[in-house]
Amino acid sequence: MKKEWIKPEIRFITEPDIVLGCLYEVYGQEKQAVLSGKNIRHTMIFPFLRMLANSAGSMKDLQTLHRELWKNYQEMPGKEAFVQKGEELLGKEVNGNVWLYEGTQGEKADASFY
Repeated sequence: MKKEWIKPEIRFITEPDIVLGCLYEVYGQEKQAVLSGKNIRHTMIFPFLRMLANSAGSMKDLQTLHRELWKNYQEMPGKEAFVQKGEELLGKEVNGNVWLYEGTQGEKADASFY
């Protein structure tokens, strides 16, 4: 008898501050790859950017998000400052893309980008 997969009704929501904290650590590990211009899809950075996209709502350009977060990583003196600045970034408009954060948790990002 074949078991049937039943999709769970509970949606898992990853808090952006936790993902940003992890991303800070990953940026430290992947620093050489980023500085050498390696495609972020081939690094550990990409899954964390996708988690942020899934929790933030309607963002399409992960490369823009990465550039802004990387700039913050280089400028911010510590993890807490990076996380705080990242949360501010997710709540405002960047290069014409609206990074929805407040009140949209659990909504999916546009899947056509992936």
